[in-house]
Amino acid sequence: MIRLHEITKSFGKHLILDKGSLQIEPEMRLGLIGRNGSGKSTLFKIISGEEGLDSGEIISPKNYQISHLSQHLKFNVPTVLEVGCQGLRSEEKYDHYKVEEILFGLGFSKEDLTKDPHELSGGFQVLLSLAKALVSKPNLLLLDEPTNYLDIVAIRWITRFIRSWKNEMIIISHDQSFLDNVTTHTAIIHRQNILRVKGSTAKLAKVIDEFEEHYEKQRISEEKQRRQLQTFIDKNIANPATATQAKSRRRMLEKIPERQKLETLYDLSFDFQAADFPGKTMLEITNLGFYYEPKQELIKNLSCFVETND
Repeated sequence: MIRLHEITKSFGKHLILDKGSLQIEPEMRLGLIGRNGSGKSTLFKIISGEEGLDSGEIISPKNYQISHLSQHLKFNVPTVLEVGCQGLRSEEKYDHYKVEEILFGLGFSKEDLTKDPHELSGGFQVLLSLAKALVSKPNLLLLDEPTNYLDIVAIRWITRFIRSWKNEMIIISHDQSFLDNVTTHTAIIHRQNILRVKGSTAKLAKVIDEFEEHYEKQRISEEKQRRQLQTFIDKNIANPATATQAKSRRRMLEKIPERQKLETLYDLSFDFQAADFPGKTMLEITNLGFYYEPKQELIKNLSCFVETND
């Protein structure tokens, strides 16, 4: 189990987290969502120790092992096998067979082990980085956009893998259906804080909407109450007959928190320019075939039509 307690992080004047707290419990698979630039990858770097904190603390058991599959992949050794071996613990640094076992399970061939990792496709680079993370047998696995560059077969494999994971895990992904399929809990970095629920992204969105609606109603009510109290104070503080009541109202006013109006969060919007298509058939494919290797034909005798409004 790992706990983040009231952590604050900023870059210059840009506040990322303001006393945010989060607890990851045994066997929890947590989906982490949030707007671009909200601080998801920064939070991963904080948890893995790559970034420091302005304040707060991270509490975890002794010898708690964390592995991080980053969205930005970097390789600094010449072969696939050596990349995988970088994940081995110091007492296992010569146990290359453990790396080979995982790589073969992920679809690598024996010939792939001596390849330069930069020659691999994007999907296999992701799987290689995943193998490096897995071989360390971490207590907490951090996955940043793990389905990037993966084809449907690899996505199915990683889905099965995540669902069978018995330790703790946090996953960043923009694919909400993928997250809902593999996670037990969902969290979001929202307004410089961290909110967590048990369940799906839709449930979390509902909780946020309800919280913000309640906050705004409470803010308006308290603002109205403050105005009424201030009006009474202004009218009565100078009158000896009512000054005591005015002072009492002032003490009441001081106890009412002054809530700030929530800032509007803007979404990116765009429009497509389009022209009407006068015909009926927009696309016609007849007997299409495709392959990279003659013995591994991917498409054979494909025919189809795409008509207007399909």
